[in-house]
Amino acid sequence: MKYLKLKYYLLIEYLKKVLFIDDIGKDGQIDHLISE
Repeated sequence: MKYLKLKYYLLIEYLKKVLFIDDIGKDGQIDHLISE
């Protein structure tokens, strides 16, 4: 499970850097999934 969460985290960080999407982090839902 830890590896899966890490994959999602890296994917989101990648999207933030490439697409400059800050709304993903501000939304909080994805961050909530990672923290669990």
